[in-house]
Amino acid sequence: MKINSRRCKIGKFTDRITYGIELVISAIIIVTAITLLYNIISYQILKGHIWDMGAETFRILLGQLLNITVGIEFVKLLIKQRITELIEVVLLVITRQIVVQHLTVLQMLMGVVAIGVLFMIRKYLLLELERKSEETKGTL
Repeated sequence: MKINSRRCKIGKFTDRITYGIELVISAIIIVTAITLLYNIISYQILKGHIWDMGAETFRILLGQLLNITVGIEFVKLLIKQRITELIEVVLLVITRQIVVQHLTVLQMLMGVVAIGVLFMIRKYLLLELERKSEETKGTL
């Protein structure tokens, strides 16, 4: 009995430590995202570089903005720790790769198929599970 209570205490302690580390990582990601967003705004918009931007510069800017978005979604994933958040992060990462990178037609097709599969998983598996869990909560 004593061993189980010690394991339980150790488990709770490690849960607290890992949660604290996740919060620190989340804070670092948020600070980095804010810094990058400030740099983008100050350089591109305030200095007027946005008006004489070429296609390559726009692709780089879009990549930076999508990186910030992925970082913010990753923070949501660390905090909420739900499978739906994971799917959203993976969707954003795949979408970023398709939009920003120069991919072959086959790579783009694979990305589009992956996005379709993730949407199907989200719609038919996860949303159904959430509905069922809400229905069971309502009956209790």
